[in-house]
Amino acid sequence: MKIAHREIGPNHPPLVIAEIGINHGGDLAVAKEMVRLAAGAGCEMIKHQTHILEDEMTDEAKQIFPPNADVSIWHVMEACALTLDEEAELKRYTESLGLIWISDRQRRGRQPALDPPHRAEGKAGDHVHRHANH
Repeated sequence: MKIAHREIGPNHPPLVIAEIGINHGGDLAVAKEMVRLAAGAGCEMIKHQTHILEDEMTDEAKQIFPPNADVSIWHVMEACALTLDEEAELKRYTESLGLIWISDRQRRGRQPALDPPHRAEGKAGDHVHRHANH
């Protein structure tokens, strides 16, 4: 199997993936620093999470409060999501360092993926397309 330029399988070294997810807290500068540190640590791939709240949550999420938060899950995710332009910039930055970019877009039901350059294909599943050659 191949993802982007990287061969994956029993005859190849392990693929090291840094899961950034939403740990950047919605701050592009923090996200870029996480990517830079991952590259320096030897990671070859960055996995991000794309959140378009209207596509993934219903209004009921505004009434659900995680046990460790004093705001709703909607507002937690809203604060942690990058804009599509910021995500596109993070993808460009990631790839400029020679890393492979994948992003898992969370969404309800089946909806079309975003047009490039915003969508980077990644994680297997019905809700995400993959950039993989089998």
